[in-house]
Amino acid sequence: MSEDTPSAALGTGLSATMDGSAATASTQPEPGTAHPVVSLNTPDWLRQWDRYEILSFLGQGGMGVVYRARDRRLQRIVALKFIRAMSPKTAQRFTQEARAQARITNENICRVFEVGEVAGQTYIAMEYLPGEPLHLAQRRLLVPQKLQLIKDLAEALHAAHLQGVIHRDIKPAEVAANSARR
Repeated sequence: MSEDTPSAALGTGLSATMDGSAATASTQPEPGTAHPVVSLNTPDWLRQWDRYEILSFLGQGGMGVVYRARDRRLQRIVALKFIRAMSPKTAQRFTQEARAQARITNENICRVFEVGEVAGQTYIAMEYLPGEPLHLAQRRLLVPQKLQLIKDLAEALHAAHLQGVIHRDIKPAEVAANSARR
């Protein structure tokens, strides 16, 4: 596959700021990245966390928030996912989903590095996938590229199914159209 042919990479299905505040992006991307610098009302405990350095806001949804962060110990960029409303049952399900995803080995599935808790908030540290979500990339992709993405996504889902993992929320916003994977 050529470098300009995107492959699909499947993440997990969570994505709102912890305190419900809105994120605003500047127009200038962070040096060396395509991501804009984001100004957030990030909680103090998250800004002061010695394990990860929050670099930017990646996304939010009804259940949680995702940040791009630097793992201070391993010196790598990760995606950190937090759930907003965390009951013990939700925290348990979140952890089970992280464990299930960590069992899957496939180049088109986002790798889970760690699941943990900080300041009472459960998080998943996972592979950061540069590239844009399929719902944004789909209009500019050519038919052969779209076919490759469908093939990659089908292989990723098959790998998950072989491990007994069923993704219940597949949508274009959760598929990274990413040319750097291969």
